[in-house]
Formats: sequence, structure tokens, C-alpha cells
Amino acid sequence: MNNYCFPHAFDENGYPWIDREMTPEDYNEYRKAMDDICIALHNPQGISDMDKMSKDVFDFTKVHSYRLTLVPQDSKTCEDILYPISGETVDEWNCETLKTHGIFQIIAYTVLQYFGKEVSLEDLTKIAVYGGWHHKNGTWWHYIDVICQAYGLGVLRESSWKEVYEKLSSGNFLAVALLDHEMFPEVTGNSLVLITAINNGKIEFFHPKKGTDFCSEDISRFTNYTRVLWGITG
Repeated sequence: MNNYCFPHAFDENGYPWIDREMTPEDYNEYRKAMDDICIALHNPQGISDMDKMSKDVFDFTKVHSYRLTLVPQDSKTCEDILYPISGETVDEWNCETLKTHGIFQIIAYTVLQYFGKEVSLEDLTKIAVYGGWHHKNGTWWHYIDVICQAYGLGVLRESSWKEVYEKLSSGNFLAVALLDHEMFPEVTGNSLVLITAINNGKIEFFHPKKGTDFCSEDISRFTNYTRVLWGITG
């Protein structure tokens, strides 16, 4: 298995249904696919091959950074967008903002802007609230899949680093990774990042909590902490 497309439903008008629930049948298929993808992502040979490729062709996969709209999480923009945590009512929205719990909306916003989709961080947060994707209920992984599908983008859960490496140079492909909390223990929860380059044995990426300067990490360490890898096309 090379990839997996997260299922979504349509309403009576033919629009993607923004819902976080899955049928038992879909869930069983999903869990099997995720187990297979996790094994493939962390295969030492696959990581070694990608490391070697990245050194053979320096800067081969640099994302067209001029098309990226980067919003640091520790910014006034995020501080001004209210966002409730699980179990709160609308009247209690002043408890949290995107500055503390908005990394998924920020990365989704960056991806959508890159592909020319007009949407605001405020709207993406309203969708998150409407769909029940509060940060404590454990369904955040699905938000990336469904938001991309709803805005007409192709999105797959990837299991091959080699394929992702080769696609990044096209200009019509972005890779997003969910990193285990242990990668950045100083950050609350897992980290969602946008990969901007794979070269010279390192992965370069945008982490909203780290500001607009790209971070860099050895391929082996980055991949060992990767829990989910998305490939997104326009």
C-alpha cells in the first residue's frame, strides 16, 4: 500500500459533508490502512534510501516558498481569533485562542492559500467548531483530510518517503507531517508541520509555533517521529 484516502460523505446538494464521525466499516479499513502506512513510513531501508537520494540531488525538492503564506502561532493574528476547547459553550470562547490551540487551522490555511483557495483562519476555526473538531477529542488528524477535500484538493495519507520526495519538486504538491510530542516536548501536544524541502540529508519545515523561519532536522530523526504524512495536490 502506498497511500490512503480518508473517506468523506456528501450532503443532499453534493457538497462534502464536514463531519468527524466514521462508520464502523470505514473505521476498520482506516485502522488497517494506518497500521500498514506506519510500518512503511518507519522502514529503516526506506528512510536510508531517501537520505541517500536527498544528498545526490541537492535542493531538488525546495517548495516554491514565495507562494507560502506563513502565520506564526505566537502572533497577534492568532491571539485575536477565539477558539473554544472541548465542552465549552459559545459564551465561553474567551478561554482559548488560536495562539494556544490553533496549529491545525494554521497549517490548513497555509496549504489552502498555496493552492489559491480563498478562506480565512476565522472560517477554518468556525468549521472546526461546527464539525466538532475540538482539540481534546482526538479527531484532529481527520480535519486535514476533510478540509482539503472540501476545498477541492487531492489529499492522501502517504507511506512512501521516496514518492513524497519526488513529488515535492513539481510545484503542485505539498507534504504535511504530524510529529509525535516527543519531537518538540516544549510544545503542547503533537506538532503539525509543513515540509518545505528535503535535501542534503535534512528535512526543512514550517512549524507555526517556531515562527516563520524554517526549521531543519536530520531525515532519520524527523521520520522516526512522524505519525502521519499527508500528500496534498491542487
